Amino acid sequence: MAYEKQIGRRITGQSSAGDFQVAASRTVGAGAEVPEGEDAPAVVRDRVGARIVADEPVRLRGEPRVSDTPKRSYWRCSLEDGTSLEVAVAPKNETRVTVTLTVSGMVSAEQRESMRAVLKEIPAGV
Repeated sequence: MAYEKQIGRRITGQSSAGDFQVAASRTVGAGAEVPEGEDAPAVVRDRVGARIVADEPVRLRGEPRVSDTPKRSYWRCSLEDGTSLEVAVAPKNETRVTVTLTVSGMVSAEQRESMRAVLKEIPAGV
């Protein structure tokens, strides 16, 4: 990818398919309200998902999907503009988790930059 950017075939944020993607991540506290024995990433994932649904920083198309792997918890959905949003939450240490939000399938660098600002605000209130 770096070579393709260097020769002018791609610009920052552009994938090999020609669309654009952007990601933002933030490390947050899991919170004292996580019950003993509960999976902190899944709890934070659900909080972030609830915030997206309630505050509507992006417009969803269809129902969100959740899944878990041994390393991460995911919250995924399609957006009305044809892009897709993925929230991945992974443990960082005993009390903190890393929340990564990724939007892919954007059509322009301008759309990518405006979405970056939206993504940075979402985990701020968790």
